[in-house]
Amino acid sequence: MSQENVEVARQAIQRWLRDGATLEAIPVELVAENVEWDFSAYPQIDGPTRGAGAAGLFDNLREYFNAWQSYQAEPGEFIDAGENVAIVLHETAGASGVLVERDLFLIWTFRHGTIVKWRIFETREDALKAAGLRE
Repeated sequence: MSQENVEVARQAIQRWLRDGATLEAIPVELVAENVEWDFSAYPQIDGPTRGAGAAGLFDNLREYFNAWQSYQAEPGEFIDAGENVAIVLHETAGASGVLVERDLFLIWTFRHGTIVKWRIFETREDALKAAGLRE
C-alpha cells in the first residue's frame, strides 16, 4: 500500500501544478474531512499553525496563497515511508518586490487512499524523522 500512497501523492501534486498551483486546484477529494494539520515546525503565516478539519486546513492554505502575488512550485522527491509520504516541494513566490525561493518538506499521512494528516517542515531531516525515517 505504501508505494500506492506515493503514486497518489505524486499524481495529486502533478494535478495541482498542472491546474495552476492554487488553493482551488488542490485535489480536495483526497483530504479527509477530519484531517489533522500541523505547520508548527515551519509556520508560514500569522494565525493557527495546528488544527483539525479540512475547512481549517483550506482556510490556512488560502491565507498562505493570498499572501503572494506570484507563486510557482516544482516537486522534487516523493519518499515512501509506509503510511507517510515525504514530499520535497521547491517553491518560488513573490510579493511587493520580494522573491522567496525555498524548499518545503511535506508529510502526508494516508489511510485508505485519503490524507488524514498534513504536516510541513523546514528541513529534510526534520521531515524524515517525523515520517519515521532517518538519513
